[in-house]
Amino acid sequence: MPRVRPVADRFWEKVKRVEGDGCWEWQASICMTYGQFDWRFEPKAHRMAWVLTYGPIPLGLDVLHQCDNRICVRPSHLFLGTQADNAADMVAKGRSCRGTAVNLAKLNEAIVRHIRSVYDGREYSYRSLGRKYGVSFRSIAAIVKGETWRHVA
Repeated sequence: MPRVRPVADRFWEKVKRVEGDGCWEWQASICMTYGQFDWRFEPKAHRMAWVLTYGPIPLGLDVLHQCDNRICVRPSHLFLGTQADNAADMVAKGRSCRGTAVNLAKLNEAIVRHIRSVYDGREYSYRSLGRKYGVSFRSIAAIVKGETWRHVA
């Protein structure tokens, strides 16, 4: 009967370790920019690195990257957090799509400034501005109220 190798051995042999504080990058299968190990219910390599190093991941928490390198599995580059923590980290590091970086954006910063400067609720209403720029009146309302395009002064 063949001898089964420990999971940890099979996992860590697929990692390129570097000296110093650099990332330890996953060298095997990658899916949607994350390393894949697929052992039981831990398909993502960085999650498996956490489990092998620190133990089970508490329910409701995710394993996040301090280094923003999705194929990094170095335990010291990982931390636990919620989806909200992950979203806040993304925004804080400037990795969120906003404005014209959103692929489907119909407007740009100059148009948003123009909409905010001319909106008066009468001649330039949400509906008239929406028709002019090919977006819904709700989109115009959100722009005028500062709910969207908040990064545009």
